[in-house]
Amino acid sequence: MVNSTGEPTRPLRDAQRWLLWSGALAPLVVAASIIEESVVRKAVNPWRQSISLLSEGPHGYVERFGLVLGGLLMLVFAWSLYQVWDHSHSREVARTQAATGVGLLLTGAFIQQGLAPKRGLRIPSPWGALTLVGVIHIIAAGLLYGAAVASCIAVMRALPQRPSWQSAWRYCRATAVSILLLLPAFVVAAGIGGPAGLLERLTALFATVWELWFVRLAVTRSTTDRVHS
Repeated sequence: MVNSTGEPTRPLRDAQRWLLWSGALAPLVVAASIIEESVVRKAVNPWRQSISLLSEGPHGYVERFGLVLGGLLMLVFAWSLYQVWDHSHSREVARTQAATGVGLLLTGAFIQQGLAPKRGLRIPSPWGALTLVGVIHIIAAGLLYGAAVASCIAVMRALPQRPSWQSAWRYCRATAVSILLLLPAFVVAAGIGGPAGLLERLTALFATVWELWFVRLAVTRSTTDRVHS
């Protein structure tokens, strides 16, 4: 195996490899909590209701737990990535992955809480008037999806500049563009009563599949040798 400069490298130690795989567990845990809540709760309409609304109600703890645990796993993955990659662009990837973890943590810790009461602080949004906690949740979700796009771009910059990696560049670019197109459509759909749930779930699906692809790439390409920019 060689690094991005063509120099020989050593394979990862087992402990480092297992820590990197935490990046694959994170999206799977989050996806499992979303699917469980979407299927078990008969009142949920996945076509219209956003993922955030699954955090409410007596069973909302399932998704909240999934988001918080997923965030913690992403932070472990980002830390591991930071340790084994020393190339400047690769460190950018680790930072964007850490931002993804923070976004997951905050969306789980600060739930949307439905609409604000008729009296008191009422902050307008496409989902209706929100409480301050609900606004923090929306900002955290923006950080989450923004970090997903930034990760795609950072990985493109970190990949070796060789023709053999063109398909990987295209995949990163396609995922980033898809998320950037779906997010505004999701917000508009939420405001007009359209298929907001479907659009957000598609966005999450693209981000999840890309994350699993990238973790596999990180595990197979990361080394204990430092790659200097």
